[in-house]
Amino acid sequence: MMEENSMPFCAAGKHAFPPRAHATMHAHKQADAIAAYAFLSQGYVLPLLGHASSALIPLLVFAVAVLWMALVLRRAPKKQQQQVQEEGAWVRPLRNVPEVVSAVGLLFGTFNITNVLWLTSPHPITHHHVRLALTQVAQKVELMQLAVVWRRLWPWFRRMAHLEVDLEVEDDDPLEVCSRELHAPYNWSRGPLWRARLVPLEPSGPGQYRAALVFSVHHVISDGTTNLLIEKDLLQALNAAATGCSPNLPSRYLAPALGSRTAAASRYWLPSLGFVLAAIRAAFTTAFSARSALKHLPRPGPVKPLTKILMHEFSAEETRQLLAHFRAAGLRVHSCVTAVAGLALHRTAQQFTSLRLGPMQVIQEQAVNMRRYHPQHSEGLGSMAFLTTQQHSVRDGSDTFWPLAHEIQDKLDRSLEVTRAPLRTGSLGWLCSAIIPMNLVLARLGCTSFSYSHICTSNMGDLRRIFGENAGGGGGRPVQLSGLLRTAACELVGNLCSINFQTLEGRLTLSLDYYTNKMTDEAGQTYFTQLIHVLTELAARGVPPPSTAHRAGDGND
Repeated sequence: MMEENSMPFCAAGKHAFPPRAHATMHAHKQADAIAAYAFLSQGYVLPLLGHASSALIPLLVFAVAVLWMALVLRRAPKKQQQQVQEEGAWVRPLRNVPEVVSAVGLLFGTFNITNVLWLTSPHPITHHHVRLALTQVAQKVELMQLAVVWRRLWPWFRRMAHLEVDLEVEDDDPLEVCSRELHAPYNWSRGPLWRARLVPLEPSGPGQYRAALVFSVHHVISDGTTNLLIEKDLLQALNAAATGCSPNLPSRYLAPALGSRTAAASRYWLPSLGFVLAAIRAAFTTAFSARSALKHLPRPGPVKPLTKILMHEFSAEETRQLLAHFRAAGLRVHSCVTAVAGLALHRTAQQFTSLRLGPMQVIQEQAVNMRRYHPQHSEGLGSMAFLTTQQHSVRDGSDTFWPLAHEIQDKLDRSLEVTRAPLRTGSLGWLCSAIIPMNLVLARLGCTSFSYSHICTSNMGDLRRIFGENAGGGGGRPVQLSGLLRTAACELVGNLCSINFQTLEGRLTLSLDYYTNKMTDEAGQTYFTQLIHVLTELAARGVPPPSTAHRAGDGND
């Protein structure tokens, strides 16, 4: 493993120019020309880029990224109008922060959301039945009929001239199909902004047919709640098709841009600016602070930015034990899993250093469903997930875990219910979308990506609130949902990884999305192993296991 300060961030970090003495030999003869050359070449700028931090290079390429984005936006209207053969109705402009940020992601080929649904049935799950069900659902769900078209340099939702159902049958591992679909682009001016892939699986026994349905929707029109509501209707339509009935599906319309009016209020500009400045400060903390995990994790080399997925499903008994321990401590699942994520990151960093690490600063983002502030839109569809950020000092020790979980829960409750931070940070929060083209530029230069947080957590809770009591069987429904994976392509945003979790039929499922331009495969696998190990031991013993990462004989920091 390379030492921390010996690994350059890009080719500029290597001394590719003559040394100082050579550059200044003729300074008296060619003062003006050599002055500029010497400043760049003799160790003032380029070595600084190579050894300072991943936070410095993005600041220098920011102008390039913004110029690139401006050129794309300037060309987008003409290019898109050529692709639209028949004009559909304009619906509304994209307004709130999640929609605008996701539109930037759409421009640069990221921010896709993909769910994998594992299905079982006493009858074969056929392409015909799935296409019929998807068509019936798409006719009732407005966002499945939308495209994004640029109108006067601003993105608008526009209804497609004709409904299209993008469904294909794949013969591969469902997670491999999921990974491909996660990174596949959309024709966003024509639509649709969703697609489905059916993966037939081997029967588990006589009359026990299985299949996986890989369902992808872009974040610009969807979020976790939206996907699950669509999938609820899809299961209903599939069961109707399997029994030869007509489904009674609800009509679901694109909700108003929640938070857009609040974000436009001038009194929230200052808190919103504070949010953006805090993100910049966090970027320097993650990059420069000796107490940051980034200082100890191995740095990925020049790679294509991709989202990789690791998944684990806990048994019903393990889930029951975990919930019992969490409730006994007066804590919710979200706070405890977030605390486990911080502890696992500390132990992962310890795996890659010979020093005994002390307290570590961990910056964590948590996805917030904005429908909580708009109960009249509790089942509204659209992109309505904001982020709230917390910073914690994480120490490795069984006696520090429960206090950390309580601290996380108290901070989150204050942020959501007292200060209502997600409502106050939307005015200028869209500026954070500049990180997407910035990281794309850095990736093409072979440089380390820009990060302003370590972990993002997304919790959909107990899925019985969406699918009902018998999602996994019963109620006379032949097609049953036996498993669910949620993932999103966020490799160009500012966190190292994302953790998605939910409970289905009494079983906790947790998945890790890690990004190849932020974490190496070794670091991602190690982190996931630590996550599952800590949660498994918590279920069995009620406390995290003692750390075994530190090697005997290592010194203290």
